[in-house]
Amino acid sequence: MNNQPPDPGLEELIGRKLRTLPERKAPASLRANVFAAIRARAARPWYQRAWFEWPRHLQVLSLVLFLGFSGALGWLITGHEVTLTSLSPVLAERVSSVGSEIGWFLNLMTAFVRAVPASYWMAALGVLAGMLFTCAGLGSAFYRFVVLDLRKD
Repeated sequence: MNNQPPDPGLEELIGRKLRTLPERKAPASLRANVFAAIRARAARPWYQRAWFEWPRHLQVLSLVLFLGFSGALGWLITGHEVTLTSLSPVLAERVSSVGSEIGWFLNLMTAFVRAVPASYWMAALGVLAGMLFTCAGLGSAFYRFVVLDLRKD
């Protein structure tokens, strides 16, 4: 490696040369291509957009479903007995004909969740989170190094 100090006039020389270069003109099709890309992005259906761009009522619905599912899973893991009546008395009245089957299934699932120690559930969640992050990382790397590389060619 060269241990000599850099030439102090080199930076000034390069700056002068760069300032003498003419401005590059944008291609004539650039504006049309940009507007076409914006229109195509705006025309995508809601489910192909980011969650923050979804219609407000679907954001609220998905948030309620996610929180409800998470709460029910946490309630099951902590060992509470779950029956259809404990989940929703109104729902239990409306589906009384199938209520016993649903209650039986929920009690079976509760017994299964109770039979597995909480440390196993936490380990399983950790493994699932690791798998999720691995897939996201590999997908991002694939997109960056393969898909974007193919577009350059």
